[in-house]
Amino acid sequence: MEECTGGMFQIPARKQSATANVEYSALQRARDFKSESSFFTISMKSSYVYGSVTLYIPRDFAQKYLWGENIILRVSEGRTWLVKLYRATSGDQFSLGWVSFVRDNNLKVGDVCVFELIKGVEPCLNVIIFRAIKECTGGMFQVPARKESATPNVGFRALQRARDFKSESPFFTISMKSSYVYGSVTLYIPRDFAQKYLWWENVILQVSDGRTWSVKLYRAMRGDQFSLGWVSFVQDNNLKVGDVCVFELIKCIERCLNVIIFRAIEY
Repeated sequence: MEECTGGMFQIPARKQSATANVEYSALQRARDFKSESSFFTISMKSSYVYGSVTLYIPRDFAQKYLWGENIILRVSEGRTWLVKLYRATSGDQFSLGWVSFVRDNNLKVGDVCVFELIKGVEPCLNVIIFRAIKECTGGMFQVPARKESATPNVGFRALQRARDFKSESPFFTISMKSSYVYGSVTLYIPRDFAQKYLWWENVILQVSDGRTWSVKLYRAMRGDQFSLGWVSFVQDNNLKVGDVCVFELIKCIERCLNVIIFRAIEY
């Protein structure tokens, strides 16, 4: 597509989970964006926000302005993410790091992102997000972006039962949200706990029936997280949104955590 006034490139996307009118409104608002810097606009489709995602970007823009392998994405409040620009015959794309940007900014199908080149800071893009579905004032959502498996009340009861858990061993508690159980998932864990008790790269998770899983502990600036192996634990234990997991240090077994699962919905 030809470069428009202000340096805008655009990739059209299929209309998916948002209603046509709402998604069109997001795109219209994005089209009203003006800047003296070069930028491109992309509507989020399912392959950009769910699963093992990458984001295809305009090749003309990438070749002209993004000659590095690592690109910084920045949002309005100043948070930044490092993504890898992968150049392939099928098209230039953001690969490693893009899934974290999607998850941390809660991107959904139908949202529209404007990627604006930041002059003098290379290679860096300012990302302006136009939501297909806005949150209303007062905390009410117009349309849920994803149907969760548990109602808030049920999930709250699971959390209450988890809070009654007592142990002489150190432990931490995490309530499962969609980014922890769907798609290309990782689990952020308390950094203080990880630094004090988990010195190893690989950690063993054990459940009450004795089954175990090995997960990789990845340490990053944004937080320590279970990465490789966590998705298998989620699938094998049928974890759902609203379930609550207590991770208890097993003192007599090196690098091992006992995981107690409190179900949001009992089967």
